[in-house]
Amino acid sequence: MAALIKKMIREKNKKYAFPLIELLVSIGLFITTIGVIFNVFLFGIRQQRIMLNREIATGQTSFVLEYLGRALRMAKKDTSGSCLSRPGLNYEIPSPGRLKFINVLEEDDCQEIFLDDNQLKIYKSGEGKTYELTSPKIEVSYLNFSLSGENQTDKLQPRVTISFEIKEKSGSSLKIQTSISQRNLDI
Repeated sequence: MAALIKKMIREKNKKYAFPLIELLVSIGLFITTIGVIFNVFLFGIRQQRIMLNREIATGQTSFVLEYLGRALRMAKKDTSGSCLSRPGLNYEIPSPGRLKFINVLEEDDCQEIFLDDNQLKIYKSGEGKTYELTSPKIEVSYLNFSLSGENQTDKLQPRVTISFEIKEKSGSSLKIQTSISQRNLDI
């Protein structure tokens, strides 16, 4: 009888026991599944950081274009020659990558836009101060201005074409070019 009970206990234990190989396979599948899920999660976080950096660069670009567009559209002709190199000019490029004009929106202040230390900056002569137009989170790697109709004799409406390139932390860049025409007629 004792032998029969021992045999029944052994058979019962066999039904509920896992062989070592099945246990190792189960653990391996679990670890592989967790690893795949973890990698997908990390990929999602990396993509989110890239998108946030692009959003910052796009927001900065939008701000700069809005600010410059408003200031340059309302620029005033220098009739006295006190700001620009000679009277009758609307805008002036004193050196490559620099633009000088009179900003009507800021009490006829003589201002200059330029690139310095990979940041777009504006010098306001009325205050004698330089301000950054872009944040340190982005890098402006290129800035160029092109003028047409900048003086009275060419019979063209004054227009500034701005080209610049912004690089974000992730390494991708955004190239922008826009033309801004002066709102007041050049007469």
